[in-house]
Amino acid sequence: AAVTETVTTTILPGDTLEYTFTSVVNLSVPGNYSFKLYSGVVLDASPLNDTITRVVASIPIATFPYSEGFETSNGGWTTSGAASSWAWGTPAGSVIASAATGTGAWVTNLTGSYNNSEASYIESPCFDLSAQTMDPVLRFSLTFETESCCDEGWVDVSTDGGVTWTKSIDLGGAQNWYNDVPNQWWDGANVSGSGIWDSTSNVLTGVAGFPSVKFRFAFSSDGSVAREGFGVDNVSLDMPVSIAEARNQARVAFSVNPNPSNGLFKLTIETPSEDNFNMTVRDAQGRSVYTANFDVNGTYRNDLDFTSFAKGVYYMQIQTETGTIVEKLIIQ
Repeated sequence: AAVTETVTTTILPGDTLEYTFTSVVNLSVPGNYSFKLYSGVVLDASPLNDTITRVVASIPIATFPYSEGFETSNGGWTTSGAASSWAWGTPAGSVIASAATGTGAWVTNLTGSYNNSEASYIESPCFDLSAQTMDPVLRFSLTFETESCCDEGWVDVSTDGGVTWTKSIDLGGAQNWYNDVPNQWWDGANVSGSGIWDSTSNVLTGVAGFPSVKFRFAFSSDGSVAREGFGVDNVSLDMPVSIAEARNQARVAFSVNPNPSNGLFKLTIETPSEDNFNMTVRDAQGRSVYTANFDVNGTYRNDLDFTSFAKGVYYMQIQTETGTIVEKLIIQ
């Protein structure tokens, strides 16, 4: 049945109004949903132009690990943006001449160069991570060849179904993540060289516990000099062994309190045997702002004074022989 809501704003000829319905629709069952939106203006002089239709593919994923090789389909991934050259299929360019494995992959133009003045994306399906307590590790095969000065790609992450996006940065432990570190993106040629596929991975920090997580590969080019661009294949989301399980296996107790705080935190670690800990604190841009290394044999307590740091979100990474944990710190 149609849902009817009333717009009270006056819309003049040529104006545009963005309206959000208060009613919601349940798309939890995977499939394609057809939407029809139409106006009911009394005495509409031209009723032939009052309808918009769209098909929305709903592919909520809650079973992990997730793995997609793009062999039999595009995996439910979608393209968007300006002048997009992204295409799914069998790469047949002179540089990106094949998929990483098999025959299928996503590439900025399967047979040639990307477009000038491109600002485009390939976007993943929606992942339900509401039951997860550990942030997943995103892994994929990547190859790229761009104009190193001016054309680039990166990964964005969303926890609200794609309404807002944040660039994914390396907070420690990533593999082949952004060769242009100052700008936090990939450009030029990948580590192994143009046309060769590299294994790439990073923790999607801060997404555990959210029901509508998406990530996307972004690409941008300027108005001249186009090359073959980016290829993406073998995408997976792996759920690491929870730090709680790792702690239980090693019988290690760990806590940071209070959190949030004004910058004063109490770090407590308890171990049944001697272990070495490496700690790095990074800001939201991925810059290291504090490092420490210490041995623990029994109980370790330390008062951390970060009151000189600006208010905001920070990430504490602690690495041991048994695993790694990234703990979010909030300074208010």
